Order: sequence, then structure tokens, then C-alpha cells
Amino acid sequence: MTKFLGILVAVLLSLISLDMLFFERSSKNDTNEDKTRVEDINLSSILQESLPSESVDFEKSTNKILPVEKKESPVSKKVFINSFKKPTLLIIMDDISHINEAKAIKKLKLKIVPSILPKTKNHPNTPKIAKMFKSVMIHLPLEAVSFSKPEQNTILVSDTKKVISKKLDKALKDFDNIVAINNHTGSKFTANKDVLAYLLSQIEKKSYLFIDSKTTYKSKYDEIQSEKGKKIFHRDIFLDNIQKISYIKNQIKKAVILAKKQGFVIAICHPHPITFKALNRSRKLLKSVRLVDIDEIQDTKIGRVTKTVKGD
Repeated sequence: MTKFLGILVAVLLSLISLDMLFFERSSKNDTNEDKTRVEDINLSSILQESLPSESVDFEKSTNKILPVEKKESPVSKKVFINSFKKPTLLIIMDDISHINEAKAIKKLKLKIVPSILPKTKNHPNTPKIAKMFKSVMIHLPLEAVSFSKPEQNTILVSDTKKVISKKLDKALKDFDNIVAINNHTGSKFTANKDVLAYLLSQIEKKSYLFIDSKTTYKSKYDEIQSEKGKKIFHRDIFLDNIQKISYIKNQIKKAVILAKKQGFVIAICHPHPITFKALNRSRKLLKSVRLVDIDEIQDTKIGRVTKTVKGD
């Protein structure tokens, strides 16, 4: 009997030891698991569950903390309008002032829009040049931040509204087939919102289109047009700011790619012999887009507008 009791006590002690060992191991496992959980928590997930920053009426709210609803903020984006079936490219050739430049454009037999300088003693033949084309642009001289040879009758930031109107009328009076105007130089003028807004209002009264040559990134043109809900026309790319045929051809290629991406592009070039060569050698590439004349973009078929859309 005594022997039996001794065996029973030994068994009970063994069971107690096993249970304590299991408890210790379980506790260690739980602790390690908790450590793992803490390490795996992403800081951003904690931030997302934070209380909203605005004040909360806790008397009217429930005791539950609800997740913050992400609100989309409105942003302004340029939306392209293009009713033509093909990607569209408008190529403007600035600084046209000589008959031989106009003849070279005609000889190319591509839709290249001449932007003609106003008639002055230095450019007496520009009205005759305009008559060689169905429709033209006037390359209106506006004040630059720094330019060594400003054109006669350049419109200045310091000009009064009366003087601005007078200079504009003088620049346009010799032409009867004007459709649009773009700026010659103008880095100082287009960066001044007040004077630019007034000039645009006078151009609009005459039913002409204004295309911003974008001679400065500080230009207020897009801002003014957006505020008025008007279509925006500005230069997207310069083709020949480096006088090298391989460079110009590559810029033409970029313009075509951009037109295919966004639907409509405005490119500007100049009447340099090398530019004519590059355009001539890019005929095949230019066939992949629709080249348009200046009178083709007057209506709602084409352009870009700034619209407020939901953010991401």
C-alpha cells in the first residue's frame, strides 16, 4: 500500500511539471507572436486610422471611431478638343518679312502657317506677302525682358491702354486676311497679367485668335484664358532653336509623337534655309498627322481648355 501511494505521488508530480513546462513555452510563443505583430504593423496604416483634423461634436457622435473617408480634391487639367479623325499639327513659321521666304513656304507644298511681321520701314513688303496666302497670322512685337533689336512699334508694358490700342491698330491696318496673332518676343509683356489681359480683350473684339508663342514660362496667357473659360492656344514645341538639320528633324518627330499622344500640337519654326530642308526631308513623317491651316482652328473643332476635374 505504501509503495502504491509513492508511485501515485510521483505520477502527479510529473504531470504538474509537464503542465508548467507547457505553460512556460506557450507564454514564450505568445510573447514572440506579439513582437512579430508589432514589427509587422505599417506606420501608414496607423496614420490612416487617425482622427480627422477638423473638430468633432462628440455629444452627437457615436462612441465608435470610424475610418476617415478620403476626399478627392478638385484639380485643373488641360483637356484637348480635336474633332478631326487624325492627330493634328499646326506649324507656324515666325518672322516672315521677305518675298523669297513666302515663296519658299509655297514651294514646300505643306501646310505651314506664315506669321508675318507688321509693315514698317524695315519690312515694307509684308502686306504683299500676306496676299500670297488665303489666311495669315500677324507676328505682333511685344516687349521683351532683354532684346538687343526690338521692332519698331513694339507694344510696351509701360504703354497706356490708349497707346496699346493705337499700336495694335497700326500693326494690323495693312492686312485684310488676318485670322490670328502671335507674339514676337514678349517675355516681359506676357508675364504682366494686367496689360496682357487688356491686349487680349482688344484682339478678341476684332475676332482674331491669339496664340501665345511662350517666350517665357512666366506667361499669364493660360491663366487669363482659363479664368474667362476660353480655349487656350500656345506653342508646344520649337523646331529650330538649334540650327542643325538632325536636331530639327528630331524636333519634328517629337512634335508628331506629341500630337499622337494628346491630339493637337502647335509647333513654331523660322525661315532658315536649314529649317526648310528639314521640313522637306520630313514629308513622310508629317503624313502621319493632319497639318492644319490657321483658319481651320477658329471654331470648336480644335483647341484646349482648362477644366476642373476630380483629383486622384
